[in-house]
Formats: sequence, C-alpha cells, structure tokens
Amino acid sequence: MTSFKELEESQAWKEYLAFEEEKRKSIKSGDDVMHLDYFSGMLTEEELSNFEEELSKIGLRLGSYDKSGQMTASLDDLSLVTFLVLSNTTVKAIIDGTLTNLTWETIKHITLRVYRKVRGQTITKFTTGTSEQKPATFSINAQLDENTAYSFKLEGRDETVLKGLDKILDFLKEQKPNLHYKFPHLTNYDEKSGRWQALDMEKEIRKIAKKARKSSQK
Repeated sequence: MTSFKELEESQAWKEYLAFEEEKRKSIKSGDDVMHLDYFSGMLTEEELSNFEEELSKIGLRLGSYDKSGQMTASLDDLSLVTFLVLSNTTVKAIIDGTLTNLTWETIKHITLRVYRKVRGQTITKFTTGTSEQKPATFSINAQLDENTAYSFKLEGRDETVLKGLDKILDFLKEQKPNLHYKFPHLTNYDEKSGRWQALDMEKEIRKIAKKARKSSQK
C-alpha cells in the first residue's frame, strides 16, 4: 500500500498540486468581488473576461474557481454545485436600500447568461472509489454576515429566473441575522406565491445522516 509520504513525493501528486495552484490564481478577495464556482467546459475564458469587464463598469470585480476533478461528500446533495456569490458591497446596498438599478440589472444579466450555460448540463460527482453523473445545479448566493447566508436555487424558464432574482431583493431585506452560525439556507423560489422559501438545513442534514447510517447497516 502506498504511504502518505510516498504519495506526497509522487510526480502525480506534484502535478495535481501545481494544477490546483494554477486554478486558484483566478480567486480574488475583497468586498467588491463577485465569485463564480463552475466546471470547465461550461464557460470559456472569453466569456469570463466579458463578465469581468461588465462588472468593472459598476465597480465590481469577478473571481472564479474551476471545480473540475474535486472529490465531493454526501452533503453536496444539499449544495448547489455551481454558484455566483454576490459581493459584500452589493448585499450591503440591498439591505440599506441604496442599490442602483444599473448595478442590479448588470448582475441579473450576467447571472442569467451563466444560468443558461449551466442549464441542462451534467457533471461527474466523485466520491471515494465511485463516480456518478448528476444534473448541474446553479444558485446565486448572498452572505448577510458571518452567521447568515442564503443560496438561491435558480431553475426553470428564463422568465421564472428573472422574477426570482428580483424577489431576492425583498427577501434579503426581510431577513434578520442569526445570533449563531447556521449552515447556509438552501432557498427555493415558489412561482405560485412569488416568494423565496428557505429550507431548515439542519433538519435536512439530519435526514441525510440518518439515511447514511441505515445504508451502512445493510
């Protein structure tokens, strides 16, 4: 059996680390950064550059990370594998009621374009010793503070997505920060009521844990 030391010294491991380091060069930090997690093949370098140029016109920057080849866990069943994270300055402007129409329309335009590229695609989910094809999911994420965050799942027709995006503004204004850290809320748009509905993530996680225990006992 290969030891951890032998693995660390192997050429394949060194190449993997170099590959990951190269991918992480596109990650950026700062309150003005919108971050995109995606899989290679979904978006071209030219498209990413276009998004970055559009965001620069409204004072924002784009950071990104290609998740291809990553190992995942069962908790990913509750996570949206591709997502765009609103910048801290954007979330603050939403809460304060100072967000300009130009800023939000630009964000909506980019979000819809990314969503169209993700919609209908599949990804390969890797876990220890196995792999399976899963539908690619997409969300736009917002973090109110260190304890409170929401993942807004986008699905359906373009018209539904655009309506849901506009409803995010009202939803975030209504939320109160958590006193203690909670796992980011997975939030689904109910087209009939025209409102976003957040899942109790701790309850959902307990369901997954219970299911995993039953499977291991078989």
